[in-house]
Amino acid sequence: MTGRAASLPPSGYSTPQTLFLDGDAPVVRVYPERGRKPRDFHFGRLGLSPVLTGELAAGFARATGPAGTRRTIPSADGLFENLRTFANLILSRPKPAACVGELRAGYVLELRMLGTREGNAVVLALRTALRGVGVPNEFRDALYTPVHAAQPRAAIEAYTEAEFRQVRRAARRSVRAAVTRVRAARAVADRYLSGDPRPGEACFREGTRAAKLAYVAVHGGLPRRASGKVRYSSCADLVSELHPLRHEAEAMAMLMMCMTGLNASTVLGMSAEHSVSTAPGELPALVTRGSKPRRGPLRSEMDLTLSARRKPLVDRDDYGSAHGVYEIALELGRDARQYLAYPDLIVYHSFSYRLGTPGSLGYRTPAVGLFGPLEGFPDGDGIPQRVDSRRLRRTFLELHQRPVAQASATLASVYLVRDRTSLSSYQDVVAGALKGEVERIRAENLDRTLSDADCHAALDDPAQVAERFGLSEEILGKVLAGKLDTVGSACVDNEHSPYSEQGRPCTASFLLCLTCPCSRSEPRHVPVQALMLTELRRRRTEMTPSEWDRRFAPAATRLDDVLQLQRADVPAEAGRASVEDTSLVRALLESELEIP
Repeated sequence: MTGRAASLPPSGYSTPQTLFLDGDAPVVRVYPERGRKPRDFHFGRLGLSPVLTGELAAGFARATGPAGTRRTIPSADGLFENLRTFANLILSRPKPAACVGELRAGYVLELRMLGTREGNAVVLALRTALRGVGVPNEFRDALYTPVHAAQPRAAIEAYTEAEFRQVRRAARRSVRAAVTRVRAARAVADRYLSGDPRPGEACFREGTRAAKLAYVAVHGGLPRRASGKVRYSSCADLVSELHPLRHEAEAMAMLMMCMTGLNASTVLGMSAEHSVSTAPGELPALVTRGSKPRRGPLRSEMDLTLSARRKPLVDRDDYGSAHGVYEIALELGRDARQYLAYPDLIVYHSFSYRLGTPGSLGYRTPAVGLFGPLEGFPDGDGIPQRVDSRRLRRTFLELHQRPVAQASATLASVYLVRDRTSLSSYQDVVAGALKGEVERIRAENLDRTLSDADCHAALDDPAQVAERFGLSEEILGKVLAGKLDTVGSACVDNEHSPYSEQGRPCTASFLLCLTCPCSRSEPRHVPVQALMLTELRRRRTEMTPSEWDRRFAPAATRLDDVLQLQRADVPAEAGRASVEDTSLVRALLESELEIP
């Protein structure tokens, strides 16, 4: 057997420790499958008793370890947040449980009574974290009772097209402000570093603003004491000048979603590692990697191709394409990625929430879900409102009507058909299509219907009338003499019907004549046509709607249109039909004239 040897860990490799103490509180370190930097989850934040906190942390470590089921950072985040919800439920009781042995069925029953997806998610998270742990029997019975389907929530509606444009404009303004600020601060720091490449802590005691910015640019943060506590916290704004803030990173993600229609998790997990795929003379383009875990383990990883809409201008950023937004995010996160040690594209700095970030410096990636308030996207009271990433994606799909990292069936059945806001637009599309079809049919009928004036003109200038209706003078003469009549019209080419083999006489039903391009109608046919329409309408009450639509609807539609063109009074004209016409129409509708 031949093949590539499996990748093995280096000699002396040992499994990294995932559960340890930070002071008195347990911390679980999760190593994601994709080889990125691990993330620490601090269980001391749950506020539970030390014993119960340690038991939940141990279960979380098992679930996120090598043999666990939560092996990505987003799935570990979800599990931790569900455990936090459970912790809040415990703390709301007069006497909170102090250990797993004190858990009672009431906790689970309260979650089940909510009847929501969130409540069910917490129950499933407890099953994951407490698997193999000795819990009281009543708690176990309540926990492992089958979970019922959650109550249906209100459908997620897309933003209106105006709201979508407003989000895009507001996000663009936020990103542009970040670009201006970061570039200006980096230019100041670079000028100082050209003379002093390794500025020391003295910069913060007696240095200028340029020296302080240079120190932050080199060390990634403010000076610290021996204990690790930050010195000069009043200078925290200097760090924010050199890096995007949370709302600016979220604005970059929103802008990327508006350009691509990708999920928020895919955009926020997008890698800064990429390859340029642009030939000379082509628009700029690049290929990077993306992930969508919901597609399953075999299809979650995918290549993302981002291209520009125009050639880049000198000293001009491109905010109108996914390629341009990617380049901006690449530039703004350049320094932060060095401290994160993993290649996420969209990163930001938060001085307030440094705990749990690499080196406690405060560099992190935005969380998936509801973005923060967006300045420039106000509600009815003028207050900036949050942007829902799910609604943003749904709006893109509705506007562009094409699948994005999904099957066409999923686009139609999950995103489009369930969106009530798109109903009016779909109705407009259908109405437009129907109107166009009616106009097309009417134009065709005009080309095939001779009026009284046409018949009189044919006596004086038959060549001109014949040319206008696409006939020879000989065929026109036969039509006017009644030598080519079928039942309700005349046939000008019996051997080239679209309903039969070319070159052979047509064997289609006479009901199809009015829909055939070989059919021509004149005023002499009006009485029999009116009689046919009257009989078709009468038979509508004698059979099921579906059967009538299948057999008679096309002919009735054409008859109605032709008679309107002739300005005919249908009841009066039907009364003028002869006995022979009546017998002929009856035989036609009873299928007695069909060729077996």
